[in-house]
Amino acid sequence: MAHEREDHTLQPTALVHEVFLKIGGERRVSWQSRKQFYVAAATAMQQILLDHAKSRNRKKRGGGDKRVALSIADVAEEWNSEEIVSLMEAFRRLESRDPAIAEVVHLGFFAGLSIQQTANALSISPATVKRKWEFGRTWLHRELKRD
Repeated sequence: MAHEREDHTLQPTALVHEVFLKIGGERRVSWQSRKQFYVAAATAMQQILLDHAKSRNRKKRGGGDKRVALSIADVAEEWNSEEIVSLMEAFRRLESRDPAIAEVVHLGFFAGLSIQQTANALSISPATVKRKWEFGRTWLHRELKRD
């Protein structure tokens, strides 16, 4: 969310609240490990962002209408929900191709974990996380360009 435009309709606090409700809400959940919690949180965040992107395209929400950019900053910050949907589809292909790499990308991108936090959560070395992160990021970039 830090890289989204300031007037984004999905605010970080609202996103955290939605994630909280999706992964357990008021009921007590006994997490077996940090990894389990982070994976659940990242998955919930991924679903919420995808649902939000899809809802932006619906006619009811002005899906066909284009936002008028008032400055070059607005153009640079424009959030394209179609690109988000394409990213999610590419991510699903990565998951089926290489689940271990997808897991690292999932925690780094959707949960926002650092290399060290991801390494701790997955019980692997930071070097392995960095290598998988770079491969996953490059693979997704290539897939999105192809689409």
